[in-house]
Amino acid sequence: MSEKHSFSRRDFLKTAGAAGAAS
Repeated sequence: MSEKHSFSRRDFLKTAGAAGAAS
């Protein structure tokens, strides 16, 4: 679970950054 949470957090940050730049 911890591993998945860590990955999700990293993926979320990457997605948020891409969305912010595109938006």
